[in-house]
Amino acid sequence: MFKIVKTETYKWPVTVRLPADGGKFDVSTFDVVFKRLSAPEVAELRVGLFRDDADAVAAARGLVVGWSGVEDNDGELPFSGSALDGILHISGVAPAIVAAFFESVIGAPRKN
Repeated sequence: MFKIVKTETYKWPVTVRLPADGGKFDVSTFDVVFKRLSAPEVAELRVGLFRDDADAVAAARGLVVGWSGVEDNDGELPFSGSALDGILHISGVAPAIVAAFFESVIGAPRKN
């Protein structure tokens, strides 16, 4: 049975790989609450992406409406517009968020 989903948002894991000393990566995962887009909105988003990093930042800013599992030096970082702007300016975070969004709408299997 196909059930029409009527929620405006959904939670999806995002994996971020940040460069670390010794040619390695620090891998972290947190959950993002994405705004649910229609098929035409997804297609429009896909067309305008990845000319540069600013496109990924703008796309992520329009998709993310919440999160869990994000911490700073003081502990859990509550979601806000300014907190989102802060993490989106960390190299690699915005593309990871956008990639997770497209993974969620395309249905690609997650790698463990």
